[in-house]
Amino acid sequence: MVNNFAISKTKIKKFNGISKNANTIKVYLIGQVAKNFSLNENPIKFKDIFLYAKNIINISKTLIGGRVIALECENTPQLIALYMKHGLEKLPTKGESNSLITMLFNH
Repeated sequence: MVNNFAISKTKIKKFNGISKNANTIKVYLIGQVAKNFSLNENPIKFKDIFLYAKNIINISKTLIGGRVIALECENTPQLIALYMKHGLEKLPTKGESNSLITMLFNH
């Protein structure tokens, strides 16, 4: 995961927990977070979905380790702002023109 991104050695050590020279980082990947707009007045919010996912991942962390949650999303300013509001940070890429961006949560 590390090689495709422009991550500082300090960040790599923070994500890895041990080494600033790590080539890979174990992450929990959350995929396809979306709201069903076909339901009238759908009360489910992203914060509810993300909280539920984090709780499940925290249980997994105690069993198998790991530190970071990754989420891939479209490169849309509103979506990025929503995810950043909930503690995720955009991971800078190395000159790739991928339509998806990766965001990380490390708490």
